[in-house]
Amino acid sequence: MYSILIHISGISILEILFYFLYIGPFESDMFKKSFRSSLKSLMISEHIPNLNDINDIPNLYNISDDSNWNNYIYSLEMLAVESEKERLQENNIVFTKTMILWIMFFAFSLVLFFYFNFYKKYHKKKNPLIHRRLEDSKSEKSKSNNKNFNKFFHYLILGILIVVFEYLFFQFCVLKYKIISNDELKYLIMDQLGIYFYH
Repeated sequence: MYSILIHISGISILEILFYFLYIGPFESDMFKKSFRSSLKSLMISEHIPNLNDINDIPNLYNISDDSNWNNYIYSLEMLAVESEKERLQENNIVFTKTMILWIMFFAFSLVLFFYFNFYKKYHKKKNPLIHRRLEDSKSEKSKSNNKNFNKFFHYLILGILIVVFEYLFFQFCVLKYKIISNDELKYLIMDQLGIYFYH
């Protein structure tokens, strides 16, 4: 049964590395690309009114000339770059904490695995008569019943532990992973839509 922990360690490290090194960054890139393309498609839509014809809309940011506009976009871009660095640092902290917990779990699993393996071998060498009597006393039918029960119990525990890992991973890693920051989102919006408000 102690080998279950080794299996869980193997499954969990694959999922942790796959999420933090591939899925998370890929989600961020895809979100930015799809958001940009959505905004572009909105602006070329035939149903959108021409903002120059609407007199009720005030100048959103009191931008009166190109240099003010460029300065404003540049300041948003700098904020977005800083926010992205902070976001990546926070994501790296979550990744580091997750890896530390995984290393502790894996070390505990290895200790249990080696302890029980060596204990069984050592105990059999030290007390061979006891083990022979125990094996002889068990009938073939009870041995096969025990094997079936052990297999069922093994897979049941393995399934339960996988579900527990998935729940904990989702709650404490996936939900804490930041795909995009507010400042990055502001810059994306104004970079795509702002020019239409300005003109």
